[in-house]
Amino acid sequence: MISYDYNDLGLRGPHPEQVSTDKKILFIGGSLVFGTGIRYEDSFAQKLSESLGANHINLSPANDLVDLFEPMENIIEKWKPKMIIVSDTRGITMGDWFSKAIMKKLKYDEQTMMSHDLRIADKEMRYGFKKSTTLARRQIMYMFFKTLDLYGIPIILINSQQRLWKSNSLGAVLADMERFKNTKIINIPDDLVIDLARDNHHYGPKSHTNITNLILSAIDPSIQVDMEVSEQSTIVPHTKIIEKTEKKKPWYKIW
Repeated sequence: MISYDYNDLGLRGPHPEQVSTDKKILFIGGSLVFGTGIRYEDSFAQKLSESLGANHINLSPANDLVDLFEPMENIIEKWKPKMIIVSDTRGITMGDWFSKAIMKKLKYDEQTMMSHDLRIADKEMRYGFKKSTTLARRQIMYMFFKTLDLYGIPIILINSQQRLWKSNSLGAVLADMERFKNTKIINIPDDLVIDLARDNHHYGPKSHTNITNLILSAIDPSIQVDMEVSEQSTIVPHTKIIEKTEKKKPWYKIW
C-alpha cells in the first residue's frame, strides 16, 4: 500500500525545517515530482536531496503551470532555495481543460449533427481557436520560465519526452529556453523509464532512481552513477525534444 503523508505546509515530503542545512532545493511540478504511485522515499525528489545532503520543499502536484506561480514566488522569497527543479504539469493554464473540452465537443458535433455549410464554418473557427490557444500557451510558458530565470537561481527543467510537454509547440519554447542564463534542460531518454508505479501509469521506483542519477551527472559529470537501461521503454515514446549538449565541467556552483 502506498501512503501519502503531508507535512505542516500541506505538501508531500519532510518539513523543510526538520533538516538543518543551507543546501535547499525547491521541486515544483505535477505527478512526477509528487511521486504518484510510489513511496516518497523512492521518489527522485527525496533521493536527489539525500544524495546532495540537501533540505527540500516539494511544491506539487499542480494541474497547470500557472497554479504554481504564486506559491512558488512565496517560497523563493521566504525560504531562498539554492536550486529549483521543475517537471511538467498536466497543463499550462486552467484554460487548457476548457479548450480540450470545447475542441472535443465541436469535433463531435461536426461529425454528427451539423450541415455541410456549418461544418466548414465550424472547422475554420476550430482552427482559429486552436491556433490562438496554442500561441497563448507558448507565451505563458516562456514568461513563466523567463521570470523564474531572473531570480538568478540554478534551474533544472526535467523534460520527459513521454509526458505532456511533448508537443511541437511547447518543444519550440524549450528550444528558446536554451538561451536562459540560469536554466538547464535535462531530457529523460525513453530507455531510462524501466518500470511503472503501483497505478501502472506513472514512473516506478527504478525509473525515479535513473532520474536522480541523470540529474546528478548533469550537475557534475565527475559524479559516477549507474543507470539501469531498458531495451524497450515501458511507455510509447512521443515527439523528440531538442537535446542540449552536456558540459564536461560542473554546470553550476550550487553551494
